Amino acid sequence: MRHAKTLLVLLLLTITTAITAQTIEISGRHQLQIDSQTQILIEGELVSPLDALLAPGIKLTALEMPNRGALPLTLIFDFDLRGIVTSTNPVTVLGTPLALNAETTLVGWDSPDDIGAGDAVVVSGQFDINGSLSAGFLERLPEPTATWRLAGYVTELGAEDSLRIGDQLLDVGGIAATDCTTPINPGDFVIARADAIADFMAGDTIDTVTRLTCAQPAPFGTPGAAGGLEGVIDSLPAEDRFVLEGLLILHDQATTFGNGSIDDLEPGALIELEGTFIDAVTVQADTIEFVRPVLRMEAPAGQADVVPNESISLLGLTVIPDPQTRDDDGIVANGLSQPTQVQVRGWVDREGGLHATRVRERGNPDALDLSLRGPVANIAAPMLTIVGLPVNTDSSVFEDEFGTPLTGAEFFALATAGDIVEISGARHDSDDATLIGGVMTYIGPVAARVARGGAAARVLYGTITMGLFPQRLFIDGFEEAP
Repeated sequence: MRHAKTLLVLLLLTITTAITAQTIEISGRHQLQIDSQTQILIEGELVSPLDALLAPGIKLTALEMPNRGALPLTLIFDFDLRGIVTSTNPVTVLGTPLALNAETTLVGWDSPDDIGAGDAVVVSGQFDINGSLSAGFLERLPEPTATWRLAGYVTELGAEDSLRIGDQLLDVGGIAATDCTTPINPGDFVIARADAIADFMAGDTIDTVTRLTCAQPAPFGTPGAAGGLEGVIDSLPAEDRFVLEGLLILHDQATTFGNGSIDDLEPGALIELEGTFIDAVTVQADTIEFVRPVLRMEAPAGQADVVPNESISLLGLTVIPDPQTRDDDGIVANGLSQPTQVQVRGWVDREGGLHATRVRERGNPDALDLSLRGPVANIAAPMLTIVGLPVNTDSSVFEDEFGTPLTGAEFFALATAGDIVEISGARHDSDDATLIGGVMTYIGPVAARVARGGAAARVLYGTITMGLFPQRLFIDGFEEAP
């Protein structure tokens, strides 16, 4: 968990008529120059670059136009949630459960354990179609705001003019939804604004909605524009495409992958891609990179290996589920009643923590069919570690991700700390707590970064990974009009 001093009270700069160009970084790869000519829209209000919040973890859209070099024409930023914490296990804001981890910038508490029901907060993150939010930025406000903002996917249509966003029920009777081309249905993305409700608790209905708008979570593009897009995969309608926050992403044999491979694409995975817009909502991807190194493991598990809704242990490694975890067979929720072969897919955070995006049953337990995929370290042939677990490759065979055979020498010449590798069909040496035998596969490093230049417009949508300077969230009580 990343922490910061409160950003609400001090602006540690003298306001001048011009700003020396400063640089921010989006999604770990895009550098943008910010100066006095930059236009910044925060919740629909044009704000001076001196007053904008450009902190790590904030999600924004940057629009670059032809012949403007690295200077974005416009930065657009909206909080995804503004309201109060309605429950704490998991942390939930206005009915939307948050996935908090080492990548989250946390402001106003020393630990997630300090977050309390009723805390006034703002949240920025990546939406998941399952109704949760991967929080990149979470800040406690010094006092509640008069208006709430709740964005997300509709999870249910209720009776008598009501609907749910995440787990939150809203009474929208008498509210004419705007920007909707068809009647609202489950799976549609909407933004609701409401007057704050005193003494509001989990399970209460928000009956003070003042505005309901249909929206597109990721930005539209124009044909030929370059796109750098970060988000959570919604669905995989075919082998050569997936839906990313409402955009259709196409990939082919020319698409390169980093921090994982094509078979790591699945709902709930957080990725960043470079590509070109074919039309407003379709992108041809050149590179696809998993924002966090992928994790995949399969092994027998028993009753003692699962603490429902808290953790699951495979191969001696503990993996943590969160609101984004797809629990296909109820293992996370209910545990196991008998030994079972279990597969976990997920990712590795900056502190080495292991997180699950999907957990499912894979049949009867098989101690001779163990697998583990993740970043490699401590490489000293024939030994290496994958997410800290020792692997002895003395009796392994080697290949690349396309199934091309490699010699052991070729494999170890390719492998560099942090690259993704996999051992499959292995067995566990309990004496040495080591995986042995099986097939060692080299998957590869981070994807090659594609330089985007020329006259084409560019749409960037992602998380700030290197911010500007300490700034306030709202300017002297600035709030979006309800």
